[in-house]
Amino acid sequence: MQSGQEHHTLKLNYSSETLTKGLGFEFQKGDIVCASYPKSGTTWCQQIVHQLRSKGDMNFTDINKVVPFIDAASDLGVDLKSDQAELFAPPRTFKTHFSWEWIPKTLSKSDELNAHYLYITRDPHDVACSAYEYFSDVIFSSDEISPSKYVEIWSTPSHSHPARKAGPIPHVASWYRAAQLYPKNILFLFYEDVQDDLAGAVRKIGNFVGLNDREDFEERIKIATDQSSFSFMKKYNDVYNKECSPIKKHYSFINKDRTNKGVMGRGRSFFGDEISKKLDGIIQTHFNKEFGNHINTYADFRNLAKTNPTLNLFLPCNGNYEKN
Repeated sequence: MQSGQEHHTLKLNYSSETLTKGLGFEFQKGDIVCASYPKSGTTWCQQIVHQLRSKGDMNFTDINKVVPFIDAASDLGVDLKSDQAELFAPPRTFKTHFSWEWIPKTLSKSDELNAHYLYITRDPHDVACSAYEYFSDVIFSSDEISPSKYVEIWSTPSHSHPARKAGPIPHVASWYRAAQLYPKNILFLFYEDVQDDLAGAVRKIGNFVGLNDREDFEERIKIATDQSSFSFMKKYNDVYNKECSPIKKHYSFINKDRTNKGVMGRGRSFFGDEISKKLDGIIQTHFNKEFGNHINTYADFRNLAKTNPTLNLFLPCNGNYEKN
């Protein structure tokens, strides 16, 4: 990798102290962890779970203060051990971008995982597009790093700490394998399916996190669905990863809208044919390495997951799949 590329991938490193604290964090029984590769829907999952547990609370200045980001909490001045129960009903909820190999796995006395994990993944073209738009002119100049150069940097990170070196496809693969081993503890979500059937996804998540025994469960579902829509979240743009963000911590955050556009397939139109074909090749190489030569594309991977009976997977009720 060229030195210029390495320079820019290393600039957003978290401190060793914050990574050590995050990697050593101990989850309590019933904790919920919203996990993904960056720009794949983590904030959306944070919003859904927080709206479900709090019954519609929006009285926060940054989502990462009420759903702490364990990877960077210390750097952001957030105490992971603070008592969330003082403000909200259970479950405690956290966010992470760690791969499965690195996420803390606190076990109960019966050797079962204490936490439950929501893992969301998304079309890699859209992830790369979202990441480029989010970070450009903040941690690098869009004049200096073109979209073509960026997809190479994005696909093979060169962070100094091993916990942050997993690229997008290996990251997804690590959680996919874990989801097969721990279907009771990991709910696997595709971003596109959540968008197709938000109400169904919110219900599935509500059941998964253990709120379905509440007398007001149906009311919580309605509130969380309404307040996790893109149109609603757009109105509260300033509370999503701005005040309490690694970008805000290290750089002057340029005042432009970085809320996820939520448009499926936008990555290909943003990058154009030439860069999209280049990214197709990169994605195929990584999918082949992780799953074999029969998995070449994101569509292939989605089909693999949807035909895997061992997964705890959300399937949208849109005529194509039966809702779980």
